[in-house]
Amino acid sequence: MARLFSHFDTMEAAWNADASELIKAGIKPKLATSFAHLRSNTNPEALHAILIRNEVTTVTIADEEYPPLLKTIHDPPAVLYIKGKLPSAHLPHVGIVGSRKATTYGIEAAKALTRELVESKAVIVSGLAYGIDETAHIETLNNSGKTIAVLGYGILYKGTGRSRYIADKIIERGGAVISEFPMNAP
Repeated sequence: MARLFSHFDTMEAAWNADASELIKAGIKPKLATSFAHLRSNTNPEALHAILIRNEVTTVTIADEEYPPLLKTIHDPPAVLYIKGKLPSAHLPHVGIVGSRKATTYGIEAAKALTRELVESKAVIVSGLAYGIDETAHIETLNNSGKTIAVLGYGILYKGTGRSRYIADKIIERGGAVISEFPMNAP
């Protein structure tokens, strides 16, 4: 995506480029050919309609709304799919992640740490996985805090009933669920 952003004036121009122009932009030939084939079987308007119907917004790395600190990592995602509302980037954001097979002590420690951070007005960021991640989200919600769930799959992929329930609560209470993966990616 960085090569496309730097080579083309717009993403629309990149979308419409033929394989040879994509190769000139620095895309490997096999990927350029694969993309050209994928594009011929993709209807952007239909994909946009799916996003609208599911109340999903997108933010690209070129957009002002893109989280500023995320831009500073080695390989930032080019696109974020978002359900809900990203809390202000001016608030401190703290990641809490841990084992899926958390011990009782681990769960209690995550709860205590989360409560203190929420009291300090920090936004809690975690992965929505079973264990410490989900504990951080639930404790944030229980203490009227803001949280962001970063999914390891597409935003419209049907995870477990439990993760969908927590994701819905995060959105209802003013947080966000985000993913860098294609909408239905497992």
